[in-house]
Amino acid sequence: MILYPLYERRLVRELRDQPRPGHVAIIVDGNRRWARENGFADVSHGHRVGAEKIVEVANWCDEQGIGTFTVYLLSTENL
Repeated sequence: MILYPLYERRLVRELRDQPRPGHVAIIVDGNRRWARENGFADVSHGHRVGAEKIVEVANWCDEQGIGTFTVYLLSTENL
C-alpha cells in the first residue's frame, strides 16, 4: 500500500483533462469472503470495510463531477 498514493496521484494527473462519465455504477460483492480470507472471525467486518469504500468512491465521484453514482448492494439470492 505504500505505492498506492503515488499511483493515485499519477492517475489523477493523467485523467485531469479527460472527459468524465455521467454515471458510475458498482456491484458490491465479496465482503464476507474478504473478511474470512483476512482472518476476521466476524464477517460483518467485511461489510463495514465495504461501506467505507462505498463512501470513498462516492466522494471521489463527487470530486470528479460525476453526477450519478449507483450501488447495487444485494440480490434476493443473498437473502
